[in-house]
Amino acid sequence: MARPRVRTAHQLHVYATNTTLGWRVIRNVSFADGEKRVEEGTFRRIYDQLNVHVGYQPLVNPFGDYGIRSEPSDTSITDAESQLNAGLEGKSQTAGLSEVDRELRIAGGKSPEDVLERATEKVRLWPFPAPGRGDRAIRVYPKATACKAR
Repeated sequence: MARPRVRTAHQLHVYATNTTLGWRVIRNVSFADGEKRVEEGTFRRIYDQLNVHVGYQPLVNPFGDYGIRSEPSDTSITDAESQLNAGLEGKSQTAGLSEVDRELRIAGGKSPEDVLERATEKVRLWPFPAPGRGDRAIRVYPKATACKAR
């Protein structure tokens, strides 16, 4: 049987990083995009038993989250974070990203989440004001909820 030719328009599988339960396909990429990510160091090539290139696999960071950029944040919810949570600054570009896409952002030297997602998660985790704050605490609702209430 002849080996298939690999063309630039040919779609190849991207397999999950964790293969303990078998080789699971998580997406397809073009040959050109896969090779570009191999050169960047974010993918590795996968070959079958006949040494035919069948796809790619994202590389795992061997240091865990040690090398991930992390921006320092204030311990309380600031006015700017309240405005971000209310939707005044637009939508998050990273909310809902898959784990593979987050790993690709990390490999590209970016933080796995943007400021909007970080502020929204912070408000979600701490919905009530700290005790002793009294009337200084404010309650901010997402923009869509505030518009419906009027």
